[in-house]
Amino acid sequence: MRLTTLFHAALFALAAGIATPQASAQALDFRPVLYVNDSAITGYELNQRVRFLQILRTQGDLAAIARQQLIDDRLRLQAGRQFGVQVTEQEVRAGMAEFAGRANLSTEEFLAAVGQGGVAPETFRDFVKAGLVWRKLVRGRFEGQVSIPEAEAERALAVEAGRGLPARVLLSELVIPREPGESREDLFARAQALGARLRGEGAFAAAARDMSIAPTAEEGGRLDWQPVTDLPGPARAAISGLAPGQVSPPIPAGDGAAIFLLRGLREAAQTAAQGVHVEFATLALGGAEAGERIAARTDSCTDLFGEVDADDAERLQFQTLPEAQLPEDLRSTLAALDAGETALISRGGAPVLVMLCARRAGAPEDVPAIDAMRGMLTNEQLAAKAELWLDDLRANAIIREP
Repeated sequence: MRLTTLFHAALFALAAGIATPQASAQALDFRPVLYVNDSAITGYELNQRVRFLQILRTQGDLAAIARQQLIDDRLRLQAGRQFGVQVTEQEVRAGMAEFAGRANLSTEEFLAAVGQGGVAPETFRDFVKAGLVWRKLVRGRFEGQVSIPEAEAERALAVEAGRGLPARVLLSELVIPREPGESREDLFARAQALGARLRGEGAFAAAARDMSIAPTAEEGGRLDWQPVTDLPGPARAAISGLAPGQVSPPIPAGDGAAIFLLRGLREAAQTAAQGVHVEFATLALGGAEAGERIAARTDSCTDLFGEVDADDAERLQFQTLPEAQLPEDLRSTLAALDAGETALISRGGAPVLVMLCARRAGAPEDVPAIDAMRGMLTNEQLAAKAELWLDDLRANAIIREP
């Protein structure tokens, strides 16, 4: 079954399930339910966003997620007005087409499909517009502050290719959680300060046992020897250039921050530059529950062959790509996985199971060009600055109920 078929099937099922008299009554409720700096969010908007999230197969408390998304959208648009940032109708149409294209649909086909689930065209348009305004605003405000020196881009390229890194490393890890109300900037500053205080393996192990939320906490954060290419990209970058006994700068770890102690290294037998390739499998699903069941009974990518029938084999796809060329959602998802582990993502509104098969060394020609690496590093820094700014906007906003 093709992804678009799954997408349409999910929409039709949702349309049947949510078009109840009660939902219809709520859908026409235009009274304010929330104010964000005196900008009203109505019951209709909240109901529409919940329906849209249902169609996208979003997991969790949809009412709470919809409420937070609408608050954030208001803050983005208000910041856009404050700084005189606007998007044209042509830009909005292009953004809608790009989003619909993720499901291999035209804008008209996408609007018809979500309309079956009770989502108005204006809801989709407003969702896209808020994202476009924010993207333009962030670039206008921060792009001049982000400068990636050529040496830094070259170093990142070397990390991606495995140059300048040992073949195998012996690490200890320590992951600290984000405290309630703590900004990401403060979290990373706290992790950085912690790493600077830890001197030696004993001190690091004691701190890991005392405060780490990683599964290795009871072992003092100690990990076994592992190839550098098995590490996610952010971890490889963090340990690049470390000598044994040194602690890395922090990297994101879910909603927390991780630091690493380099306990030992084994040099590569050869110094030829080799890129890191990621082998992974994707399996289109009929529902998230199916993914949980499959994940529970599979331990390797070969096990996935038993989860599809011969006449439905196209649902299962295997790919091998240079890590730097992975789409952003897959790169971040696969970076958190070990071989044989799975995660659920949404593609075109349909749930997809992703399994990491292996990380392997590849050919030097697959290493991204320095300009592409510089662009990727720039986008990462812009995203971090954007999240911190949005945190500040939330903290300073007056958010109240009628």
